Amino acid sequence: MKWWAKAAAQGAGCGVSLGFVLLVGGRLFEPVPVAAQFERVPEVVKARSFQLADREGKVRAELGLDRDEKPSLILRDAAGKDRVGLVVEPDGSPALVLWDAAGKVRARLGLDSDGDPSLWLRDAAEKIRASLELGRDGSPQLWLRDATVNPRARLGLDSDGNPGLALLDATMNFRARLGLDSDGNPALALLDATTNLRAMLGVHSDGKTDLCLRDAAGKTRARLGLNSDGSPDLWLSDATENVRARLWLNSDGSPDLWLLDATQKVRARLGLDSDGNPDLWLRDAAGKMRARLGLGLDGSPSLAWLHATGEPRAVFGLTSVGNPNLTLWDAAGKPRVVLEVRPDGSPSLLYGDRVWRAP
Repeated sequence: MKWWAKAAAQGAGCGVSLGFVLLVGGRLFEPVPVAAQFERVPEVVKARSFQLADREGKVRAELGLDRDEKPSLILRDAAGKDRVGLVVEPDGSPALVLWDAAGKVRARLGLDSDGDPSLWLRDAAEKIRASLELGRDGSPQLWLRDATVNPRARLGLDSDGNPGLALLDATMNFRARLGLDSDGNPALALLDATTNLRAMLGVHSDGKTDLCLRDAAGKTRARLGLNSDGSPDLWLSDATENVRARLWLNSDGSPDLWLLDATQKVRARLGLDSDGNPDLWLRDAAGKMRARLGLGLDGSPSLAWLHATGEPRAVFGLTSVGNPNLTLWDAAGKPRVVLEVRPDGSPSLLYGDRVWRAP
């Protein structure tokens, strides 16, 4: 018998009409509207914690409040050990924490009370060994720390966006800095234990390269660089930073050495002439050349003494065949005395208008 026929028969016995049964039956079996289903879901669920368990009943995730009433989401491994945590500190700053298998905090990503983000990496003893932070001006900084958690290296950007690397000693004093200036030129600075700048190597916008050495008082005592034409240049200075010696190459590649007095006047010069022969010049306090030692085109050496006017007054040297020669001039530039050894080895003396030769 059909279900509706059976229901009609039973209903007839109870005084219930077939239409009523069918109407009631239709209402009982028609689908519940979707809106009605959502009306049964509570809008707010309050609890101290929510736990997710695996098939073995082990809690693998928990959302709740800890003993300090801090909300947290904890994810656990198969052994039930905390491995990942998302918490909100009492000051309202959020943090993401990673634990190792031994339960040690090894990494933390979060915001401080000022809202600045930071990432900390810890060793097995839970000591911070590396951190990535943002300064108050928003510039990023990476810090590397030793086993005592003292910072030893910093890599970051300044407020203008220029990168820089700084190295610190065990007392946390900056000892070396490498960076780029606003024009993109690199510079390396070395500092002593009292953080005084002692050496700096840099490249300038005009292409010059400089290495400067400073004493403990901060005075530049030596400078080695390349000029814009690529020629090297070395400067040595006294304690007052006055240049006292300079060694460089000219544009033609010939070397020059200058020695200067305290007033910055060149008093001696050693170099090569255009023919490649060496020359030594000595100058007086007025800057006048008074003595010169050099080699001639034939390679013979000579030493000349000059008057303040620049005229030679005495020359002592060797001839092309190697014989010595001494010549003395008067104020008018005339040779007055000539003492020499002739090619045959005999001495000869010219004194005024007189000539004497050994027999």
